[in-house]
Amino acid sequence: MNNENKYILNERRRVRLDGVRVNTTKHHYGRGRLHDMPIPDDQVGQPQYSKIMVSEKKASKYKHIGSGLKYLTVSNPKTAKGLAYGYITAILHLAPAKYSGNVTCHRFSQCATTCLYHQGRGKFSTVQNARIRRTNEFFNNREAFFMSMHHELSQLQYKLRGGDNPNLCVRLNGTSDICWEDIKVKAFDNKTIFDAFPNVQFYDYTKYKWGTRTAWNDMPMNYHLTYSFDGTEADIANAKEVLSNGWNVSVIYTKESYKNNMAEIGQNTLTQWGYPTFDNELNDLRFLDARPQVLIGKEKGYSNIAI
Repeated sequence: MNNENKYILNERRRVRLDGVRVNTTKHHYGRGRLHDMPIPDDQVGQPQYSKIMVSEKKASKYKHIGSGLKYLTVSNPKTAKGLAYGYITAILHLAPAKYSGNVTCHRFSQCATTCLYHQGRGKFSTVQNARIRRTNEFFNNREAFFMSMHHELSQLQYKLRGGDNPNLCVRLNGTSDICWEDIKVKAFDNKTIFDAFPNVQFYDYTKYKWGTRTAWNDMPMNYHLTYSFDGTEADIANAKEVLSNGWNVSVIYTKESYKNNMAEIGQNTLTQWGYPTFDNELNDLRFLDARPQVLIGKEKGYSNIAI
């Protein structure tokens, strides 16, 4: 693949990875997101992590940072891997599909029965009931919901203030697929949650096809989307369209397929649909990935979208 199709975002500046300043002409994705610039062939697929690195010893300092939170959680095993790279991830888990009586996911027919909602801690009724309560509040008492979210995000920001503490990033669609960029909140002066927290990096996975949600065409500065491939042949064209527009696609492999391709995945020599791949299991910091590429993940528990 030509260098022209390989991109990376570097602190809103057009800078080569060796630090040399290049053409400073600004190109934007929607509300001000700068185009990523081409990167060398030998560095495609390499994410640009924060300069802050957290040692295993220092990580214990943040073990209980999520205590007292009722909406957000920071204890997800995969997102916890981001701490080593300088990020703490807070996730909002709502009830997926229509388990709460309200639809929170797009194109959920294939994955509703095997969703992580039913696996791990999610299979316990106390956890499911809590997610249903949050979801019902989101639909029935939205202003109160967002005020609670604002309180918890502010609390996390306060705990991480100053010094060399990790950065905060947030996944609002831990078990949902809501278009947060379309929701204006009265308490936020009729702005979105992204506008209310401009210094927080938000990111999500989505099954919305290219162009079918506002963010694809007008991505907020502090938001990032990765398309979630549904494992069917019919969805390949949708995945390729996202890739051709410079964004990434997440593909879930079966445990056996992931194991068989582990060496190539780890060495960034595996390709899919003509695009380079990257190991999605290293962390969940999708907003730091080079683009466009295919992110290879391994199925958790049981899944019917794995290939």
